[in-house]
Amino acid sequence: RRGGARGGVMLTTAEQFTAQFLEALQQRMLPSFRDKFRSLGMLLVDDVQFFAGKRATLEELLHTIDAIARREGQVVLSSDRPPSELQTFSSELAARVGAGLSVQLDPPDFATRLGIVRGIVARLQLNIGDDVLELIAQQVVGSARLLGGAINRLVAASMARSTDVTLALATEALGEFCRHHAPQVRLADIQRAVCEVFGVEPKRLKSDSRSRAVADPRTLAMWLARKYTRAALSEIGDYFGRRSHSTVVAAQKRFDDLIRREATITVSDAPCRVEEALRRVESVLRTA
Repeated sequence: RRGGARGGVMLTTAEQFTAQFLEALQQRMLPSFRDKFRSLGMLLVDDVQFFAGKRATLEELLHTIDAIARREGQVVLSSDRPPSELQTFSSELAARVGAGLSVQLDPPDFATRLGIVRGIVARLQLNIGDDVLELIAQQVVGSARLLGGAINRLVAASMARSTDVTLALATEALGEFCRHHAPQVRLADIQRAVCEVFGVEPKRLKSDSRSRAVADPRTLAMWLARKYTRAALSEIGDYFGRRSHSTVVAAQKRFDDLIRREATITVSDAPCRVEEALRRVESVLRTA
């Protein structure tokens, strides 16, 4: 919390708000709790989906929002789901959100993730090379919280082995970390994301066409299927146009080679580096 011209600013999570509210109830200190929150000039609450099923806490939050609004203050709420889905556990909260400005926050791109990683490492005063920092930013596609978790995993692995955080150690540790935190996606999700980014119809993606405009996105789709799903090679091949399991293996190797060579492919009739194309598709997968 920091002071401000109109009561100060506070950033909290839904879980922290709930814990403080329950503690105030138990200790009969609700007036103090309410004065603390309702006198703010700006309140920011993260993970509001945590309030689901907590009727008393939700009611307290709504009164807090109204009190701050009456004083011409501001309230910022963030959630892992769109405002329309808040309706399922609180129509009142959904109405408050609907009355304000709703903005979708896209996951950070590579450059932003790299900046976040550098900032975390500098703050913790860790000695980690640029090659490892770039690997983290490339492999861990997610929020600052997830990036921080990856760095903690690397530090723990380094301490356990009494060694520096090398590129080899990072590759091994991040592989396990990314598998554990990988988004749960279906083959249909991958097809939808690839078709959206490349501007290709699903029917063409599954066709026998060997043109680069179709073959490249199809190759990427099968590569992503191997990365994000547990589908068997035969299942992946069958889904993307009744192809053999050996075709899927070849597609995976080919896309790995494209990444290694930093090749350029065509995305929606425009040249694009293969890593950028991959980032775009993975971004669509995450927001879906």
